[in-house]
Amino acid sequence: MHPEVVRDVLDRHSRLTVTSDTHDATELSGVGLGHSNILPACRRASHLTCHLSVQQTQRFAHLPNQPLASAHFGDPIAIGPLTPAAAHDLMFTPMDTLGISFDSDELIHRVLAYCNYQPKLLQMVGEELVREALSRRGLEGPRYRIRDEDLERVIGSNAVRQKIRETVHLTLNLDSRYKLIALVVALSALEKGADHAIPTNMLRDECLAWWPEGFADQGADEFRSLLSEMSGLGVLSETGGRWRLRSSNVLRLLGTAETIEEELCALEWRNVVTTLSAEQARRTLTDGRISPVTEKQLATSTERGNHLWVVVGTQATGIDRVAARLTEEADMIGARFTLHVTRGPAGYRRELRGGAPGDRHRVVLSDLSTTRLDNALNELLQVDTLLPAAGVTRSLVAVVDASVSELFTKDDAPPLGEVTDRVIVLRRLSPGGLRSWVVDNEISCFGDAASQKMLLEATGGWTVLLDDAARLAVTERTARRVCDAITAARLNSAEVAGVFVDQVGLANNPTPAAAFDSLLDYNAPMSSEDLATWLEVTECGGARSVEALRYFDVLVERPDDGLWEPEPVFAAAWRKARQR
Repeated sequence: MHPEVVRDVLDRHSRLTVTSDTHDATELSGVGLGHSNILPACRRASHLTCHLSVQQTQRFAHLPNQPLASAHFGDPIAIGPLTPAAAHDLMFTPMDTLGISFDSDELIHRVLAYCNYQPKLLQMVGEELVREALSRRGLEGPRYRIRDEDLERVIGSNAVRQKIRETVHLTLNLDSRYKLIALVVALSALEKGADHAIPTNMLRDECLAWWPEGFADQGADEFRSLLSEMSGLGVLSETGGRWRLRSSNVLRLLGTAETIEEELCALEWRNVVTTLSAEQARRTLTDGRISPVTEKQLATSTERGNHLWVVVGTQATGIDRVAARLTEEADMIGARFTLHVTRGPAGYRRELRGGAPGDRHRVVLSDLSTTRLDNALNELLQVDTLLPAAGVTRSLVAVVDASVSELFTKDDAPPLGEVTDRVIVLRRLSPGGLRSWVVDNEISCFGDAASQKMLLEATGGWTVLLDDAARLAVTERTARRVCDAITAARLNSAEVAGVFVDQVGLANNPTPAAAFDSLLDYNAPMSSEDLATWLEVTECGGARSVEALRYFDVLVERPDDGLWEPEPVFAAAWRKARQR
C-alpha cells in the first residue's frame, strides 16, 4: 500500500487499532510510516484498524525507534494462543447456546489441549463438533451431548487432521528456521519423552549442526529471539530457559522419529529466512558516534521482566559506548525504563532488589570489565537470587570488555555455562545496518549500493572505522577517496594499524591471539567443528578459543556455505601491526 493512500485513510480516522494475523506478511515499515508520518495522522481522527503479521509484528513492535513502540501506542496484545478461560468461552459458549454440552469435563480439556488453545483450531474443531451433534436432531432434542466416541470421530477424521496439519505447517513455513527448530525439539521429545525440554544453548548447537548456513552471522541473543517468536506463535513453551513443544498434538503432526530425521536431512525446505532491516538499524549518539548496539539488541536488553544480559565487546565494536546509549534512551520522553548504574558490591545488591510496584521497568547497568574473576562470576549468579519485590521488574545489563575482563583473558576461567545464551555480542555493522546508518545520517557519497559495498569492504563494518569514514566524508566528498584513505592509513602505517589492533584488543589475550595466528597460517575457511579441532590440535585453545574469537568479532561466517574465516580488514591490520 502506498504511503499517501495510508495517510489519506488516517486523515479520515483518529483512533488506530493494529491487529495481526500469523500468515499475513504486511509490515507497517514497508509503507514508509515513520514517526514523522504516522503520528500526526493518527492524532487527527476516529478509528482505523490495521491488520499486520504476528511474526513480523513480534520483531517490529518492541524496537524503540518506530511507530509501534509502546511509548506511543502502548504494549502490544498477543492474539493466541488463548488463556484456558478464554479458549473455553470461545468454543463452549456458542455450543451451550445451541444446546450442545459434553459428557464430562475431561472431554472439554482434551479438546482444548488438542487445539493448543489456538483460536483458529478451536473454531475449526468446534464447527465439526457442532455438525456432529446437530446431525442427531431428528433422533433427540436439546440438549445434544458430545460423547467420547463423538469426539474421537471428529478429531480422528482425516479432514480435521489434514486441516490442522496444514495450519501447523503454514506457521512453521513462515521461516525455515522455525521448521528446523520445531523438528529438532520434536526429535528430542520422541527420543527422551514428550515432557523433555532442551536448554537454549544446547538447542542452538543442535540447530547449527543441522543447518549452519541458516544461522550465519547470528549470535545467541538473535537465536533466543527466534525461540521467543515461536513461543508467541504457540509452537514452543519455555520453563527456566528450557524449551519444548507447547502441545503434544504438534508433536504427533510432525511425524515419527524416522520421518523427522528424513525431513531434517532434506534440503528443499531450507530457503525461507525472514529478516527485518529495522532490527539491524543503529542510531547515532549525540556526540556523532555510531551506537554500539542494534535496535533489536537494545530492545532485548531493556525488555520488561527479570533478566540477565551480558553485553560483550571491545573498543572497536563500541563497548565503551553502551552506557551512553542506554542513558540517551532512558532520558527520552516516554522512555519505557529507568537506568540505574551500580556503585560497588553493596550498591549492586541494592539495585538488584530496588524499585517499587508500579514503577517503570528498571535497567541496572554494571561494568564487570575490570572486576576480578571470582567477583564477576558471583555477581552474575546473584541475578537469579536477589530478586525485586512483587510488581517490580529489572534487567541487569553486565558490560564486559573482552580484551581486559578475566572472564575471557584467563585461560583457567570457568566456562559461562547457561549464561552463554544470555550473552549479547557487539558486532560489526551488517550490510543492512550500514545501509540504514548511511541513510539516517545522510552521507550522500555513499547513497548507492555500489558505494556502500565499497565502504563495507574498506571498513569491515567496524564501528570505529565507520566513525572515521563519517568524518572523512565531510571533506573528501567521494566514496572512493574516503575508502582509499581509510585503507591506505592502515596498510601503509604499522602505527595506525596498531592503534586499530589495540582497539580490537585481541593481542591482550595470548591464547585467542595464537589461535588467530594459526588460522592465518592455515589460510582456508573451515566449519565450526573443523575450526575447534584445528585449534585443539595446534594447542591454541580448541572450542574455547573459537568462542573467544567470535566475541572479538574477528571471524566471518560465509553466507553461502557457513564456513568461517578471519575477518579480512582486521587480518590485514594484524599483519601490518606486527611490523612495529
